[in-house]
Amino acid sequence: MIIPMPITLTCTCGRQQTIANTMAGRSFACAGCGKTMTVPAMGVLATPMPKPMVQPVALPSSARPGWLLLAAGVVLLLISGGGWLIWSMTRETPTEMPPIARTPDPQPELKRPIEPPSPPKKPVVEEKEWPPLRTPFPSNPYIELPKVIEPVKPKLPEVALIEPVKQEGELPNPFLLPPIKEPLPKVVEKKPNVMEPLKLVWRLKENDVFFQELMVAQQPNFKVAGIPFTSQLRYRIVSRFSVKKVNADGSLVVEQRIESAKLLAADDLTKAVATAAVAKMPGTTYKLELGPKMDVTKFEGVEDNPKIAAFQAAGGMGMQMISLLDRDGWKELAQATFFQMDQPLKVNERWSKPMKHNWGSLGSWSGQIHYLYLGKQANQHKVAYGLQLAYKAPGAGMVGLMKVDNANFQTQQAEGVILFDATRGRVVGAEERFRVRGVVNATLVGQQVLIEIEENQHFLIRIHEKLVP
Repeated sequence: MIIPMPITLTCTCGRQQTIANTMAGRSFACAGCGKTMTVPAMGVLATPMPKPMVQPVALPSSARPGWLLLAAGVVLLLISGGGWLIWSMTRETPTEMPPIARTPDPQPELKRPIEPPSPPKKPVVEEKEWPPLRTPFPSNPYIELPKVIEPVKPKLPEVALIEPVKQEGELPNPFLLPPIKEPLPKVVEKKPNVMEPLKLVWRLKENDVFFQELMVAQQPNFKVAGIPFTSQLRYRIVSRFSVKKVNADGSLVVEQRIESAKLLAADDLTKAVATAAVAKMPGTTYKLELGPKMDVTKFEGVEDNPKIAAFQAAGGMGMQMISLLDRDGWKELAQATFFQMDQPLKVNERWSKPMKHNWGSLGSWSGQIHYLYLGKQANQHKVAYGLQLAYKAPGAGMVGLMKVDNANFQTQQAEGVILFDATRGRVVGAEERFRVRGVVNATLVGQQVLIEIEENQHFLIRIHEKLVP
């Protein structure tokens, strides 16, 4: 009995492995790198046996290649046949599958990571370069152009005309009636319902007429050499306002005519000199020019500074120094009458306008009127205003028999309120209070005197559509 000998193989990675000879002719994987190896039959790849020394036989040079090929073929045939005969006689059927490979030092088998299969590669389609299209020259008779095949037009079936049936009976034949032409519906353009912002503006036309009722109250208090004097004057004036011209830019020419004037109250000294002056006022006509924004730009027809001065020496010294409405006073009252707010209404909105007032021999005032919109109350819009004025001392002048050398005044109260009816488009009322305090250095009957003055003025305006008694 022949004992099988193990076969030792060395992989290209340098790993040696011992294989049973029963694995001859089979393939196995290297335990080191996993490369597939084939076990040689009967240990051909084992350690080679020493070759016997054979004396070479000298052959003719012409016969050496043929004999060499023949000898090599015979040797290969004998080796392969003898190896197969020995392997088949000594082969035993193993009861258990022997291990594929054993190593002297057992080591844990290394597992290679399983790589996911790569997706199949798309076949590369080679793009062929087609020759450029060449349009044949139209005038070349040897080149035939391709024929254009026109599409076949479908044939529609002929529609047989239906002749109208003759009328039978009393009912009309609908086929014989003329076609009814219905009118197209009218397209009504809907205007966007956008409300314009409300503004307090006058709406006056040529020949419009309205009436102004004016109440004036003045209460001057004097001190001359420490002796106080108190006066009082109240009167009422009703004027007619007529719109004479409306220009294209919105400016107006208005006439004011005093219809009536009445003295309501006065102290004895003032009444004696004021009654005649108030009685002359009815019939007086003034001319006003208003700009596009209802600013009074011109006021004509009033005498400058109609002062009233009175002195009384019987039983003591009496004094009165008072003025009826002067030119600037009439202009300021007209401005309050024709007030308008030509900007969108917004509660607590503020704006200002410049103003001046000439007091003649007593000096002058200049500054601004500041307006404040307070909102709507009882269907009327309310606008408050305040006067911010600076006083300018006068030069030498005369007030009655008194020569004014110098003066200085300060405002204590200067404010008012205007009521506007947006539905009627006009002012319906106004009220103003003006209170000043100051001193006057004057020459009276040849003597230098210092006069302390405090005066309260109150103006009340009402607008009417008809003349009031």
